[in-house]
Amino acid sequence: MGASPGFARHGRPAVSPRRLLVVLLLTGLGACATPGGVDDPAGRASAHAEPAATRLERQRSEVRAAARTMLRQAERRLRGRTALSTGAWRGCESAGIEEYRNFRYLGQARLDVPVGTADPTLTTLRAVLEDAGFIAGAVRPDPGDGRIRSLVGTRRDLTAVFTHAGGASVGLDVYGACVDVPARDRDAWLRREEPTPDLLRR
Repeated sequence: MGASPGFARHGRPAVSPRRLLVVLLLTGLGACATPGGVDDPAGRASAHAEPAATRLERQRSEVRAAARTMLRQAERRLRGRTALSTGAWRGCESAGIEEYRNFRYLGQARLDVPVGTADPTLTTLRAVLEDAGFIAGAVRPDPGDGRIRSLVGTRRDLTAVFTHAGGASVGLDVYGACVDVPARDRDAWLRREEPTPDLLRR
């Protein structure tokens, strides 16, 4: 399993995933945010005869559906509400200035909850992952910031990461495996806009 790459766009250098998660939890979602600073169990999508566009569109549907299900469950179990959510395609592996060899769909959200509701062991969120069909791993403390704890779940080619920094909010990243894109299509995917950024809208 390789580490999740940064998703810098438009020539900007990738930002540390853990540092970016602190920003996500404390100030809201960034336009070019990265997955949750954990190993990437989903990895890169295996070679397949199916067109890249077909796989990426299907990945979009799967990521958004999984994120919606888990956000609604987390809202109910933690008595919270989804304050921010967004989904978009992101480049994975750089192939030069403003060019990526492969892409994936990334959904991110911040759930505001009553203080003390999200316990440090993330037990409730483990149940949310498992109810959505994900296999949950162990809770991982951030080596650089003891406040941040992450819980990773995998379901086939999807990875979901719940992150809690000890305050009144919980972060969620859901993303698919990187999909190689033909060179002629890379610029179009780099600039592709998500028509419905809000993950809770179908």
